[in-house]
Amino acid sequence: RGRAAGHRGPDIRRAARWADVTLHVQSARIDYRAPDRLDITRKSGTDGLFLAPSWKILRPALDAMRAGRTEDAWSAYVPAYVAEMKASYRAHHAAWAALLARDRVVLCCYCTDPDHCHRAILRARILPALGAVDEGEVRA
Repeated sequence: RGRAAGHRGPDIRRAARWADVTLHVQSARIDYRAPDRLDITRKSGTDGLFLAPSWKILRPALDAMRAGRTEDAWSAYVPAYVAEMKASYRAHHAAWAALLARDRVVLCCYCTDPDHCHRAILRARILPALGAVDEGEVRA
């Protein structure tokens, strides 16, 4: 319990609790500018690249959404992205631990629909499962 399937490294959630820090997470469009910003895109992300979807799942989802098949794209994309984040959690222990040790972060990407975007999956589903507090989308 408390570890991703097959994970043999330190329990990141426990480490974050030891630090007595609770991450407060929001999400926003890429043009959000503040010190708590983290670009989580495949296109321009550097520090947040471990949270970006692969082109393998991103391209088909974007193509389907452009063709008006948003719900079909989303129903395939969500489980694929969650699986990628489970692999990222196992492969990038230090990056996940550093993220969870922060007080606050705003996850930023290019998607115009905040409800159909990986930033929403991270903010509302994945990071809260690791002890973070979801504070919603930043509204301009």
